[in-house]
Amino acid sequence: MNYDAAKFWLDFVALLAAGGSALYTWLATRGRATDDRLDAMETALDVRLDDQERQMIRVEEVLAATPTHQDLGRIRQRIDQIGQDLSALRGSAQESTHTLRLIQEHLLNGGNNK
Repeated sequence: MNYDAAKFWLDFVALLAAGGSALYTWLATRGRATDDRLDAMETALDVRLDDQERQMIRVEEVLAATPTHQDLGRIRQRIDQIGQDLSALRGSAQESTHTLRLIQEHLLNGGNNK
């Protein structure tokens, strides 16, 4: 048997074993790194979803407190009633002003027409 050939084949098998071990280590480490990255992304996504859920709850609370269509209708009716009342008050004030001017004119003209 040729010792040089045996040494060559033994070195070749050792090289293949080392290469295979390196390949296995690289694949196993890559998988773990990928798992770690996915775990980090999942955690970040959970945090973002929790934040969005809290925001949605706040929006729903605000929307629940807003006036309904019926409420707005009642508000419009009340505003219209207030406008009518103000118009009546303005008319009354104008009548009072006119009456006071007539009284003032009467008093300035002597008061008694005898």
